[in-house]
Amino acid sequence: MVALSTLTVNAQRKKTKANTSQGNWALRLGAGYNSNTVDPTGVPVTKSTSTNFTPSVGYFVSDNLEIGLKLDVNSTKVNSTLNDSTIENKNNSVGFGIYGLKYFPVNNWFAFTGGVELGLTNGTGNLQTIYKSNSSTKIVGYATNSFGGAANFGMAFTPVNRLAIQANIIGLGAVSGTINKEDGPDVNTSDFGLNVYRAGASVSLVWYFGSGLE
Repeated sequence: MVALSTLTVNAQRKKTKANTSQGNWALRLGAGYNSNTVDPTGVPVTKSTSTNFTPSVGYFVSDNLEIGLKLDVNSTKVNSTLNDSTIENKNNSVGFGIYGLKYFPVNNWFAFTGGVELGLTNGTGNLQTIYKSNSSTKIVGYATNSFGGAANFGMAFTPVNRLAIQANIIGLGAVSGTINKEDGPDVNTSDFGLNVYRAGASVSLVWYFGSGLE
């Protein structure tokens, strides 16, 4: 009976002193990677890779509801092979945004998550074209700026107290921006759909701290 009472008290303590209780903070280090290859004829036509790092800090305004600020550092590289040329497009960008994240706990270790985010992104890049016929190279620099947002859905697993592993599985987003080229007019862009304005899949390591934790 003593052992059962102890387990019951511990379970209640974990439930009332949860990582996601009101008044706590969350420090998050996230990362994502995506790779895509279009190869219709056996010779790679287009290959793209992107990596992003998304640290953030959030505050629980109520139980299971986190509001915070995030930083997004992204690097993208796209290689395209044409009949007479090879094109390499590199872009690096930095973004700042706000987010809200809602936890839907299943038990003390696992929860589903749903959230929204809005942010601004600025970047620079260069477009390099190598012509095979005369071995010449043309490089054009450009700058980018955009505004976007997304709704993300995922899950969180807490193997030990104060520490969790979170994953965004899928998201619906929209982004609108401008590309300022050195050798031509500005280009306006817009995109909407699944996994827009975010990495297709990302994983975060989260540390919780604050007065609401023992």
